[in-house]
Amino acid sequence: MTISDNSLKRSTDSRANANVSQLEHVNTTAPLSGANNPLAYQKGQESTSVYFARKVSRHVTPAFLWLRISANQVTALWGLVSLATSYVIYLTIVGHYLLLPAIPALYFVVVVLDCVDGEIARFRHTASPIGGKLLDGVWHKATEYSLLAVYVAAAYYWTHSRFLFPIGLALMAGEAMYTYVYERRLLVIRLYAKSSEYIDSATADDLYGKDEEWRDFSVRKKFNAFKGLIQYKSVYFMIALSWFSASVLFAGIILLTAYKHYAWLKLLVRTVIRPPQVAKE
Repeated sequence: MTISDNSLKRSTDSRANANVSQLEHVNTTAPLSGANNPLAYQKGQESTSVYFARKVSRHVTPAFLWLRISANQVTALWGLVSLATSYVIYLTIVGHYLLLPAIPALYFVVVVLDCVDGEIARFRHTASPIGGKLLDGVWHKATEYSLLAVYVAAAYYWTHSRFLFPIGLALMAGEAMYTYVYERRLLVIRLYAKSSEYIDSATADDLYGKDEEWRDFSVRKKFNAFKGLIQYKSVYFMIALSWFSASVLFAGIILLTAYKHYAWLKLLVRTVIRPPQVAKE
């Protein structure tokens, strides 16, 4: 081990010991204050869609800190809950409609835990692109693909149509192409064009400050906060279609497949017609 390695190890150990010292004072029943307050590690500005989840996560994060659970472990936890929710959705579409209220409840748990992992990472100074972007993105994509698989499987349960296999492949391909085009567009904008333009436009009603009070929200911002409680809106659309008939659900799968391909083609054309401006040196 070199001198620089020893220095790095001492620095890491020192920071780890400091975090352990902080954790020893974490009280899971009383609000924390000062440097030990995980609320201080919430983002200064956040999407309005997670307003209610952040209100809950500030009470959940201290418990996870006290249990010494890492941010990546919390990420894995919400990912597994999200995948389990996909199975609940499958059961609902195939006729167990009493499970419907459990779906938004489970997704709210997922969003809360998604907030908690970031708060833990910032509190422990372990935030990194690996956890914050890669692992987080993997679980989100796993959820999205599992939902598509659930839709096709549920439609097959009702129809036993042999056409669902190629339709399912086309549906998956549409999702994959959208992801590819979106990520390549992001790469071009950020790395090659070195542009600072917003990837997705946001208004003042789409964001809120950490210390902003509910009473100060505009009507539109309050609506966005409530709208954020509904995750993966196609889920409820598919459940509604299944309630009508198997044929209607089958048609919905075809429409969703067409929409997926329309979405990536639209994004591609928009990027080609209006390419990002190259930043001036």
